Amino acid sequence: MADKINIVLVHGAFADGSHWRHVIPGLHRAGYRVVAAQNPLTSLVDDVARTRKLAEVLQLITDAADALEP
Repeated sequence: MADKINIVLVHGAFADGSHWRHVIPGLHRAGYRVVAAQNPLTSLVDDVARTRKLAEVLQLITDAADALEP
């Protein structure tokens, strides 16, 4: 459905994507498409690049899924 919103959750320092494990199911039930970034924490530049790439891939998947719907 084109009206679903994509959400990319980003963890902070000294954490990882699993910290969102209790949040993601509720957002899915509310109708959102949700992924949690697993950033390398090597540098801010690397983390931003990884998060942007994840958002781009999620959008590609969303577009492909929307194209399949009647």
